Amino acid sequence: MRELCAGTGYASRLPARRRPGAHAVGVDISPEMIAVGLRKLSSAGITTVDLVRGDVAALPYPDNSFDVVMAAFGLHEVPTEVRRAAIRESARVLTPGGRFVAVDLDRPALTGLAVDAYLLVMEPGHAREVCGDGLVNLLRANGFRIDHHDPATAARPTRTVVACLLPTG
Repeated sequence: MRELCAGTGYASRLPARRRPGAHAVGVDISPEMIAVGLRKLSSAGITTVDLVRGDVAALPYPDNSFDVVMAAFGLHEVPTEVRRAAIRESARVLTPGGRFVAVDLDRPALTGLAVDAYLLVMEPGHAREVCGDGLVNLLRANGFRIDHHDPATAARPTRTVVACLLPTG
């Protein structure tokens, strides 16, 4: 599994705790976040997670090298072109039939004004692009089939998307 915008590697640590043999790689551009994550891994005794400083728009991995790519609350943080490149790179490094899993912000229909206010005050302008059909359409445009889409609700301003990389050819 590879995690985009891994920060301290929180989401990368989850499978390592549940499945001790599972190997995960978290990629983040911030050396400070990686350093914090490495301390957390060390204190937890987790040795099956690698945290790597890198650009999600230019992943240092070969084609077809991962079965799962995950992004947990990171795609709304990166500028539009970086997000597009990160999805393209995810498609490149995933094996055909591999899964892309994302959890990120969304704008619920009933309480959307509160999310709008949050996005306006707390997040960069491009963060809104993952809301609505933005993320789903970006995945589809890059060769993914959407297998699961759980949009925001009045009580939960987040979405979950699970997509499968379609074979090419």
